[in-house]
Amino acid sequence: MLHISTRTRLISIMIFLLLTCAPPSARARVGDRLEDAKRTDFFRFFNLVEAGATEAKQQRKVFVFRPRAGMFREAVNVTAIVDSAGRVLTMKLVLDRAFVDHKQNGIFARDIAKSFLRHAIPLADEREVNDLANEIEFPRMLEGYEIMRTGPDPQLPARPTQGYLVFLGERPLSEQRLKQSLVRLQNSNDGGDEVLTITVDGTVQPAKKTKRTKDERK
Repeated sequence: MLHISTRTRLISIMIFLLLTCAPPSARARVGDRLEDAKRTDFFRFFNLVEAGATEAKQQRKVFVFRPRAGMFREAVNVTAIVDSAGRVLTMKLVLDRAFVDHKQNGIFARDIAKSFLRHAIPLADEREVNDLANEIEFPRMLEGYEIMRTGPDPQLPARPTQGYLVFLGERPLSEQRLKQSLVRLQNSNDGGDEVLTITVDGTVQPAKKTKRTKDERK
């Protein structure tokens, strides 16, 4: 179980506030070069460093990143699948469910989860994940959240999105097929540990639009 001291919590809250007040910066998007992504605020703020790399099929490489140090190092895993030109095809964020569900530390799991979604998603699909990212970032009820607020929350969906229900652990899987990517949230067991995986996959072809009948167009 993850533990956090009062002093560490206060320091983390200060950092969280600095991040949320900061202006938008370059993103680590699927489709961009990995070397460029590693220089973005997402990788720098969460102090993500390479923890391993393996060769895959079709001249692809799989890179794994973890926080350099700290209590969350073993609870956070970012994976990037890269093509022969060094461009990111797919990005995954794996979080221990114990971290996501933790009464105090869950706010930090939400911080990296919403940041991952907003940074990894291709520009053409950004608006499509806005509701989910907001649901994760602005929880209606979570210990410690009130003192982190710097302004009014954005309007959230009247009903939780399917992706957010998966984030909460209430559903096993959700998939959202967008213009340039597939966004998947999944709860699963990894070697005996319950984990939440958020995937932005740029290799999946978008669903074909079906022609509507005259009655449907009315």
